[in-house]
Amino acid sequence: GDSSASTLCYWKNGERVDVYASSDIIPSSKIFVSNGDVYITGKTEEGATVWKNGEKVFSNFYDSFKTLFVYNNDIYTIPEDDGYSVYLKNNVEYNVADVNDPDYYTHTVNDLYVYDGDLYIIGSYYGQSLWLNGVHSYFENENYHYYMFMGSKDESVYIHDGDVYVTGQHKVQSDLGNVDTACYFKNGELVNLTDGTVASYVFGIVVK
Repeated sequence: GDSSASTLCYWKNGERVDVYASSDIIPSSKIFVSNGDVYITGKTEEGATVWKNGEKVFSNFYDSFKTLFVYNNDIYTIPEDDGYSVYLKNNVEYNVADVNDPDYYTHTVNDLYVYDGDLYIIGSYYGQSLWLNGVHSYFENENYHYYMFMGSKDESVYIHDGDVYVTGQHKVQSDLGNVDTACYFKNGELVNLTDGTVASYVFGIVVK
């Protein structure tokens, strides 16, 4: 074989599973398991790609996908590229922000979650925001509204028993200045994970 080829793979309980080999590939970015089916993202010469159980499902012109979620066999992805406030469902692109907005390319989409058929999306749209089934809103809780506008960034969203968890970081004033502080919000209520004396970050959450 070609010694210069790279192999896209994942490990299950320590056992390596090869997915795709190519001389033009980047490492996988995301993996998702649904009903025993393994979905994984990577890149081929065609662009960002999704595989299911080792078989390619689709490719797109984007460089990579930063989010992968599967619900009822529908595949949701968010492109890594900046300046696109979009998500894809089964490789069909949907705009989250208004394309006629003059600031459209400054908005971002960071993560999504589907719960009981409802699509939750978090990102930035004139401040850190939440979309529920395409309707833009902010969490009603004033603490969330305040902290999300104070130099914060949300990273991931998870829904459990109808409660909405959002992780990220916000600024805490200290002797060192404004320090990034890891936190999460449950239905808009702030929970700090550190005391703000040193910079800290959190990138994901799972609730069971």
